[in-house]
Amino acid sequence: MRRLVLLIPILLLLGPAFAAAAERIVEVIGPAGDGKGNPLRAPIGLARDATGNLFVSGMLSDNVFRIAPDGSVSQVIDQSGDGEGHELGGPRAIAVDAAGNLYVAGERTSNVFRVTPKGEVTQILDTSGDGSGAVSHRVIRPTALAVGPDGSVYVSSQNSNNVYRIKPEGGAAPVVTKQGDGSHELERPNALMVDPKGNVFVAGARSNNVFRISPTGEVVLYYRGSGSLAFANNLARDEAGNVYVSGNNSGNVLRIDSEGKAVEISPAKRDGRFLGAPMALAVSPEGVAFVARMSFSGVWRVPPVGPPALFVAPEDVPPGETRALKVPRGLLLDPKGSLYVSSITDHRVLRIAPGPRPADPAPAPSEPAAAESPAPGA
Repeated sequence: MRRLVLLIPILLLLGPAFAAAAERIVEVIGPAGDGKGNPLRAPIGLARDATGNLFVSGMLSDNVFRIAPDGSVSQVIDQSGDGEGHELGGPRAIAVDAAGNLYVAGERTSNVFRVTPKGEVTQILDTSGDGSGAVSHRVIRPTALAVGPDGSVYVSSQNSNNVYRIKPEGGAAPVVTKQGDGSHELERPNALMVDPKGNVFVAGARSNNVFRISPTGEVVLYYRGSGSLAFANNLARDEAGNVYVSGNNSGNVLRIDSEGKAVEISPAKRDGRFLGAPMALAVSPEGVAFVARMSFSGVWRVPPVGPPALFVAPEDVPPGETRALKVPRGLLLDPKGSLYVSSITDHRVLRIAPGPRPADPAPAPSEPAAAESPAPGA
């Protein structure tokens, strides 16, 4: 917070627009990490616990930091993993359960760790998976994590084409493999989420589809892209139960209702210009979607009704050490509506307060286009 206070007098001299930006945008962690020799490199994963602690994973620094509500920063796990020979490499995905336990997936080391609020670190899944020896049951490059309402931890591994469930009492088993529902395959699962009823949703990047796995283990094809979705890379949901999925290669975001009907809420182009791949997605309980675009290096706000609006862009960030928003790679909304953005090439995480930008964006189309959408199970 000190950095923000020192900047405000300078920004007032630069004009009211910069002063407004200084109040709206705050850096919560930067390349120096905790300032104790533990740097942050390529932040991607973002998670938040019930007490307001923010967790950030450093993909290239092989660590995870906790930022407390008072702004203090501490490293909770590093490359040494559990300190017993099980190392952590390339943590992309992180998640937190109701008890405050942090889960960290090592993409390069193909394992998952649990970090308790007291700091105890345990490896709970490794590349052997359930130990059966079956190739389809291996864990290779886990890239997404989610926690269910019963405390089960779900892990999707994109190179082994499966999703694992780790039970609260211990023990792990796949809930879906490359076979998908038996008629439609799951390939390169790259996004994962669990709803309040315990239904698991997983998006196949290469298979261009979304599956739903019920608490009883029934696997159903929830959505098949068929040209409307290419390389699915993010999933989210709102309070009404709508599912949101983004396509890296199709450059769009779809909203899918409980009947399986899909609507494109964020198209790939605007005024004839390709906006870039949607690299991150967050959705509020009310259904307001936030989409981070790679080429554009900004975040768009898409309301349930009405035109999309630019929420934050690189030029919005105040000058000085905090001026950074080149490649937004992670998004997280807190209960008050503030948006956290991890910028992977700048090695920083910014917090953007709710509300419109100081400068109004250009008009955008207000009517979303319908996408091809078979009903669930089709």
